[in-house]
Amino acid sequence: IFCAFFSGLCPGDILGEISSIGALVSYIFAHVSVVVMRFTHKDMPRRYKVPCGKWLIPTVGSLLCVLLLKGVSKATGFRFLAWTLLGQIIYFSYGYWHSRARLLTRNRSANSMVDLPVNLENNIGTDPPNEFELDLASVHSENEGQTTDHADMDKGSY
Repeated sequence: IFCAFFSGLCPGDILGEISSIGALVSYIFAHVSVVVMRFTHKDMPRRYKVPCGKWLIPTVGSLLCVLLLKGVSKATGFRFLAWTLLGQIIYFSYGYWHSRARLLTRNRSANSMVDLPVNLENNIGTDPPNEFELDLASVHSENEGQTTDHADMDKGSY
């Protein structure tokens, strides 16, 4: 529906130029990523050998794409940049609003508000017990409830 709408509004030559520049830029990224993968993943198994060396084909391919981009009009370049900018805004805003890290941070800040004291007048000048004091109190109360018969320990029947 989106493509049909824009193909009905825009002339065919403009759509052809924009799709051509988009294809050329994606081919450049593909060629450059092959070279980058050769540097960053040297130990990765490769199922085929690239003819004429590892670097020649991707380098020549990306240079030819750049050469073809030289013939694109300025108006097409600006349209492509505008569409790319719009796509990046949509992509990163979607990623921001749906990221798990942001949701965890938001939930953690909301949960930390629950731990705040409700009545500040009663809490002025008093320090809440820390974790170590709470652990000692629980160990002390557990030890008081237990009775140990030391005679059984001497016999070896624990």
